[in-house]
Amino acid sequence: MVQLRASSPWRKICCKDQHLSQLALTKEWSKGGYDAILGFSQGAILAAALCTRLLEKGQPPRFAIFLSGFGKPKPAGFTFPESPMPIPSLHMWGDADEHIPSWTSKVLAERFDNPQVHAHAGHHIVPQKAADVNIILSFIEMIGQPKATSNGITKTGGPASPGYPGIPCDELVVALRRYSAPRQTAYAMEELEHPGTGTYERLVALLLGKDYASMSHGACRTSEDAVRVRLAGGWQDVTLHSGAKAMLLRTPTAQWLLAVLPADVKLSWKKLRAMHGKGTRIATEEEVVEVTGCLPGAVPPMAAAFPRQAAVVADVTLPEVINFNCGLRTRSIQMKRQCYESVQPATFADIIE
Repeated sequence: MVQLRASSPWRKICCKDQHLSQLALTKEWSKGGYDAILGFSQGAILAAALCTRLLEKGQPPRFAIFLSGFGKPKPAGFTFPESPMPIPSLHMWGDADEHIPSWTSKVLAERFDNPQVHAHAGHHIVPQKAADVNIILSFIEMIGQPKATSNGITKTGGPASPGYPGIPCDELVVALRRYSAPRQTAYAMEELEHPGTGTYERLVALLLGKDYASMSHGACRTSEDAVRVRLAGGWQDVTLHSGAKAMLLRTPTAQWLLAVLPADVKLSWKKLRAMHGKGTRIATEEEVVEVTGCLPGAVPPMAAAFPRQAAVVADVTLPEVINFNCGLRTRSIQMKRQCYESVQPATFADIIE
């Protein structure tokens, strides 16, 4: 039980009860057979305390899910680690929650390394709508995906719990699949910062039913960084040439133009200005954010997903398979050029040096 007043006569009792609860849960966890922790409301802060204790004992859960959790006020006697806990975590809260304000749920999320977050439209409830359940499903499936290690052996996303080496919560995943809804995604907190996820979401909607691969990774702005993280993530045959570089331009007639070309070549200003006017220039960073809805380095080659209208001119040497950041610096898409052309109207021309 969380106490808001330090002078409360219940403070010692609550501290004792919380300590006893942690001991009981830790003892149960040590028996093995558990993979993860899920907590709701006050149970979420107890789940966070259990994560802290298990991390200290070298037995962290593979992941943790917090529903309407809070980072302030903290229970009596509980202290978070100084550094964010390296435990994969999903934090969900209701925008209409009258008990736990969203800001304190975000405080709890910040106590974990690279947390995934999602706000649903409900009140102080365990989310049950299909779209929200799919957020949990996507998160669990992501944790269970094999990852390559330095010795070439694959393993699942989180540390194994004692006595149970399998992919976590297979039965839960099967149960969650009974809820059918268009798949959504949770976001890292940095992805929700201005200018937000609008362009990414519009792009994904444009690609509904199309054949493409997607990947989440560390933030990258340059083409060289993008090649590195995509190769590290397991994509094959990723080169600078396969990167579809998108450059936002402004023409003398005050029109926006998106030039798309392989990342290993340079734009020919002479050729481009011969086509669109001598005064054609590259957009400023502020203009990029305003027109594309993306940070520089995250601009996809698909102007159809932008909040502002822009024409597209693509170089004829664009390869048969292209890779690009898709509205966020932390996510990439790989697709065939044929698929790209079916979604994004473009003029193909010789625009490189």
